Amino acid sequence: SGANDLRANVLGGEIAVADRGLDGLITFNATHSSDLGDQITRTRRVVEWSLFGADVITIGLAIALVVVGTRATREYIVGLRRARDTEAAMQEKLRAVAAGTITIADSVRRTKERVDVLRATLDAACSVTGAEMAAVGVGDDPNAPFDPFVSRGAAFAGPTLRPTGLLGAVIRDGQTIRLDDATQDPRFAALSKTEVGPFLGVVMRHDGHSVGSLYFARAPGATPFTEQDARAVELLANFAATALENETLYASLRRAVEAREDMLSMVSHDLRNPLSAVIMAAALMKAAAPAGSAARDHAEIVARNAAKMNHMIADLLAAAKLCEGQLAIEPNAVEVGALLADARDVGRLAAEAGGIALSVSSPVDLPPVFCEAARIDQVLANL
Repeated sequence: SGANDLRANVLGGEIAVADRGLDGLITFNATHSSDLGDQITRTRRVVEWSLFGADVITIGLAIALVVVGTRATREYIVGLRRARDTEAAMQEKLRAVAAGTITIADSVRRTKERVDVLRATLDAACSVTGAEMAAVGVGDDPNAPFDPFVSRGAAFAGPTLRPTGLLGAVIRDGQTIRLDDATQDPRFAALSKTEVGPFLGVVMRHDGHSVGSLYFARAPGATPFTEQDARAVELLANFAATALENETLYASLRRAVEAREDMLSMVSHDLRNPLSAVIMAAALMKAAAPAGSAARDHAEIVARNAAKMNHMIADLLAAAKLCEGQLAIEPNAVEVGALLADARDVGRLAAEAGGIALSVSSPVDLPPVFCEAARIDQVLANL
C-alpha cells in the first residue's frame, strides 16, 4: 500500500511537470507562430512593394527610352533636313560658280583689258554670294592702292583703297576670312568710314602665289556669309586667278607677236631694195651675154633665184599680217622634171665650187604633181 502510494505520488508529480511543459510548449508555439505570421506578412508586403517598384522602374525606363528615342528621331530628321537644305544650297552655289566660270572665260576671250576680266569676276562672285557690296583688287603693297581695282557698293567705294587692315590680312595670311560682324575685329580700320556687318575675304591664288583678292560685305544686322559661300567663292577665285594669269600670258604673247611682225615687215621692206637691184643686174647680164654661153646660164640662175628670194620676202610680208601663223598656198599642176631642174641649178654652183658633180635624173613619163612650185623649191633647197 505504501509503495503504491509512493508510486502514485511520484507519477502524479511527473504528470504535473509534463503538463506544465506541454502548456509552455503550446504557449511558445502559439506566440512564435503569431510572430512568424507577422514576419511572413511583412515579407510578403516588402516583396509586393519591391515588385511594384520594379514595375514602376521598368515603366519609367520604357517611357524614358521612348522619350529619348523620339527626341533622337526628331533630331535626326531635323539634321537630315538641314543636311538636305545645305546640299541643295551648295548645289545652287555650284551652279552659280559654273555659270561664273563661263562668264569669266568669255570675258578673257572677248577683251584685251585686265580690268574687264576683274569686272566679270566680281559680277560672277556677287551672283554666288548675293552680296550688296563687293570688290576685287590686285596688289599687296600696303603703301600703294590696288591696281586695278573694281568695286560695287559703299563699303569699298573709292579708287584709293590699299591692302591694309582686313583687306591686307586676306592677302598676307593667304586664307579666307569670314566674320559675322566686321566691326568687332581690330583690323576693321580700313573700312571704318562705312557701316559694315558681315564680311568675307577670299584670296585669288594661282600656283601658290596671290594674284588678287575678293571682298564682300553686308549691312549691319544682315545674314552672315556661310561656309558654303566661302567655299563656292574660293572655287570661283581660283578659276579667276588662272584666267587672269592666262590673260597676262596672252597679252605678253600678243606683244611679242606684234614685235615680231613689226620686225618682219621692216626686214622684208629693207631686203626689197637691194634684191630689186640684183634682179635688174641679172636681167642686163642675161641680155648682154650670147645665147648658150656660161655667162648667160649664170645670169639666168641669178635671175631665177632672185625671183625666188623676192617670193620669200613676199611670204615674210604676208606672214607679218597673218593671225594664225599660216601661209597661203596656191597649188598648181607642176612637172616633176622642172622642179628637179630648178633644184639642180640652185645647187650646181655650190657643188662645182666644192669639186662635186651634181646630176639629176627622172623618168620622162612622170605625171604632173599638184603643188606650189616655190614651196617645193624651198624644200629641195633645204635638203
